[in-house]
Amino acid sequence: MPRRSAIIRVATALAATTLAVAAPVPSAGAQCGQEYRGAPAHSTVPGGPPLAIGDSVLADAVPELVRYGFEADGMVCRQMSQGIAILRHREANLPHLVVLALGANGEVTFQQIDTALALLGPGRVLVLVTPHGGVLPSTPGVIRAAAAAHPDRILLLDWDQLAAEHPTWLAPDGVHLGGTAGVDGFARTIASVLPYAAQAEPEPEASGAELGAPETLKPPPAHRHGARHKPARHNAAPRVPSLSPQASTSPPARPRTDLPAPLAHRGSSTTSPALVAAVGATALMLAAAAVLWACRRRG
Repeated sequence: MPRRSAIIRVATALAATTLAVAAPVPSAGAQCGQEYRGAPAHSTVPGGPPLAIGDSVLADAVPELVRYGFEADGMVCRQMSQGIAILRHREANLPHLVVLALGANGEVTFQQIDTALALLGPGRVLVLVTPHGGVLPSTPGVIRAAAAAHPDRILLLDWDQLAAEHPTWLAPDGVHLGGTAGVDGFARTIASVLPYAAQAEPEPEASGAELGAPETLKPPPAHRHGARHKPARHNAAPRVPSLSPQASTSPPARPRTDLPAPLAHRGSSTTSPALVAAVGATALMLAAAAVLWACRRRG
């Protein structure tokens, strides 16, 4: 009986540990399902304000996001499947730009992201925010891979990387926002995609009369590389670069692309001709020495 009791206690402890790992981590004093919503009284973006959907991390930043012009919807313990349900419910009146800051409380799959893209349609932009310190360490990698697979449809905001570089932005649990600095940093990260909130006007169709050159859209300074950026044609999928946010003390940070890419995504290394020649010469010298040594042994 003592051994059986000990086994039962160990099994109970293991089960409790498993549940603790898989369960969402709500912020202090909050309960799963508690929602925080807000929207600007007036929007300057044609078609309505951009929509940001998230979990308890985004919930802490709802007032700041509204101040930047977002409609924000955060819910404690929300998972990606619940965020997609919101998109499905609002499919008929979604804005041009939709942010999903989910994944801290559970699994995110490529199929879910494909579903989100299908609900938005080819004329809208999906912004994915990588979670930091969530229950599944693999989730940020899944989101990054999905963004790389759909460069014309998805903007990537790597909050996971940015939060790791600014630990003072986080609460002691390593997941939620830590005070004013964390809320400000997270809100500015989301606000960095505001230049993409307005849908590009279609180019004018040519007619019998000669038309002047169509007006071009000016991308944010970080993306100016000398090439002209033409507005997308009607119903065309928007061209959106993969980007990481910039934190600063100025109003909303603009996208930047100068953060180093993950090692797995860097181009394959090349071997210099000089190194190849040196290796070849060494091999020939070793072969000659081996032949000479064999001849001397026979002599």
